[in-house]
Amino acid sequence: MNVQLAEDVHWVGTCEDADSGRHVHVSVYLIDAGDEYVLVDAGPPHETDIDTEVDRLTGGAGVDTLLLTHTNMPHTGHAHEYADRGVRVLSATDIPEEFGGYGELWNRDETVELAGREFSFPKPPMTDHVYSLWLYDRDSGVLFSSEALGNYHSPGRCEAVWDESGGEVSRAEVEAYVRDRLPWVRYVAPEKLESTLRDRLAGYDVSYVAPGHGTPVAGEQLEAYLDRLMDVVREVAGEWSGPQEPGTP
Repeated sequence: MNVQLAEDVHWVGTCEDADSGRHVHVSVYLIDAGDEYVLVDAGPPHETDIDTEVDRLTGGAGVDTLLLTHTNMPHTGHAHEYADRGVRVLSATDIPEEFGGYGELWNRDETVELAGREFSFPKPPMTDHVYSLWLYDRDSGVLFSSEALGNYHSPGRCEAVWDESGGEVSRAEVEAYVRDRLPWVRYVAPEKLESTLRDRLAGYDVSYVAPGHGTPVAGEQLEAYLDRLMDVVREVAGEWSGPQEPGTP
């Protein structure tokens, strides 16, 4: 799969079966910085089509920098191979020695220059991993949101992007993803999460939100997506009544 989001950002990935006949994306994103290529995440270890497509898009030159949003396997499966080729690897957290020990650490909320463009690394308000970071490319305006802001989709919509031409993400697709992939949502204070999430996003001029496991959402559709997400969060959080007193049935 290869979908061009911005002039210099390609969405590359594959889909896997999720629940109830739905699919879930497993995505990486390739940034064409002119003289260099930057890859956001490295795909799962069993998936080779992503590497093949990245090689094609770079004309066989390969990538120069790999940015890892976090270090679980759907995102780092081929990272050691890139490191072995001399690719610079930056990670949100230490990569254990048993995985190779390669990579440099990002600093949260830092803005750095890579491949001639500026990247910021905001702390995400929601994630499935304590050391995840988001990544914002200031040149393209794409916000790479790691596990957050994802959704499932039907098998016929694997390459859909929610923008002015269509690709709308339904509330049911968001809910299925949140209940399955972000179970901690039942414990949050919805008002606090919503305020933090909207404030964090308001700090960036977002052209697209590009999740690791969901449909990319254009900036003009982001409010509609957030409305659906927060409606799901309020419902899920409202189902948890909190800890019971000892002896309470």
